[in-house]
Amino acid sequence: MSESRPPVRAFMLVSFFLAALGTVPVASARFDSGVGPTAVATADREVVTFSRVGSLRLGESTEADVVDIAGNPDDVDESEEFSGLHRYFGYRCGGQFCVTTYDLLDGVLVGFASRSKSFSTSRGSRPGLRRRTAERRERRKARVGCAGLAISRTRIGDTLDLLFSRGKVSVIVSHTSEAGSFFGC
Repeated sequence: MSESRPPVRAFMLVSFFLAALGTVPVASARFDSGVGPTAVATADREVVTFSRVGSLRLGESTEADVVDIAGNPDDVDESEEFSGLHRYFGYRCGGQFCVTTYDLLDGVLVGFASRSKSFSTSRGSRPGLRRRTAERRERRKARVGCAGLAISRTRIGDTLDLLFSRGKVSVIVSHTSEAGSFFGC
């Protein structure tokens, strides 16, 4: 782990804590599976759904699967939490944060967060997209929720979140209920 910046998981945690404080407006949405007429062509992006990040499956893919797809992480952080040992793999790290982070609980992928435009929802919402456009694509209006401005739906404990900052999607997050309490309210 690099000593010049906070741990990788700080990227994931800070987004949620700022949202809870109302500093970063949040739109939290749980989306469709990306199959059928709602899917958007994203040849240059990895599609993130309730249970998938591209070809990786939350709750099933292992550390080795993440490394096979994303390569060796730039930074790794570990944290023992109530749910078990979390390992956070950070990619494109620089300054204080990593652009993309994978959360592995006891060796299994349970969470993902990215500021990269290389990831989008099945309806085409991605970091950098204006809030109103994301609302239109996701067919949900942002509302005030427990974590701030949010679009929320539950699907068997899995969640896909779009976090907003300055009127644009800033982070796309997908996680299972096993990821830990800092992902929800």
